[in-house]
Amino acid sequence: MGSGESQKRSEILAALSKQRQRHTMLKEGGWYFTTRERIDVGPYPSSSDAATASEKLVALLSHVTAPSQARKVIAGFRSLDGLKD
Repeated sequence: MGSGESQKRSEILAALSKQRQRHTMLKEGGWYFTTRERIDVGPYPSSSDAATASEKLVALLSHVTAPSQARKVIAGFRSLDGLKD
């Protein structure tokens, strides 16, 4: 991937991140982020771990438009990340 492509990818991911804004919060002894579907995802050991996971989820959701499909992707992500339902 060339530097121009890398720059464009970074810009796209930044735009998606703003569109699918996440909120990182500390609760019940762990760090979580909330999706726009109002699903709390976590716990993570640190705020930065939660933010990194949020960015990964944004990338997974980048082509999903239907809320029902987004919830399935989020559930799968939580399962793959070893998180409890």
